[in-house]
Amino acid sequence: MLRHPRSADRPAREQGQATLTYRFQDDRVVEGVTAYRFIDEGGVLKIAATEVLSSRGL
Repeated sequence: MLRHPRSADRPAREQGQATLTYRFQDDRVVEGVTAYRFIDEGGVLKIAATEVLSSRGL
């Protein structure tokens, strides 16, 4: 759970992006970039949607 303080000069972020690294048991490594869209539910940011922007083997 991601909590976000609210203030007039700092509105909640509605979008974010993360680079994830996956390591598989067969020694493959994959890096992916994922975009996230958040919704504010009572001061708690929750993931509303995700989209994989890119993925590549390393």
